[in-house]
Amino acid sequence: MKWYYMLWADAIHNAMDVHGRDWKYRVFMFIAMPQLVNLFTVFLWISAALEKMPFIEYHYSINHDCGLIILFTIYLVILVLNYFLILRKKRFELILKKFPNKNGSIAEIYYFVSFGLFLIPIIIGGLFFGL
Repeated sequence: MKWYYMLWADAIHNAMDVHGRDWKYRVFMFIAMPQLVNLFTVFLWISAALEKMPFIEYHYSINHDCGLIILFTIYLVILVLNYFLILRKKRFELILKKFPNKNGSIAEIYYFVSFGLFLIPIIIGGLFFGL
């Protein structure tokens, strides 16, 4: 949980400096989106690994409407979890006191690594394996 709170503290410090009082919604969405991408990436990696195992018969298919509903539901769960861990009862004030300002560097790295871990395998698969 230390890294989780450090990430939030960094993002909140940075957003407070840039956006002032309007930081909550922006930070909430900025952190929740890569968390959704991370869960989706893990799901895709597990699905790909299961398809490669010869002793498991695994066929996964999902239509677009159902996939969007699943992503939206997971996103809502992430938002509620983040609310209870960060914003409820102004818990973020304790987090800000405990973790110093890193000028948004941790949050930016987390954001780009999250999307990179999702996009790089797709790009490599498309370029080299015609997927």
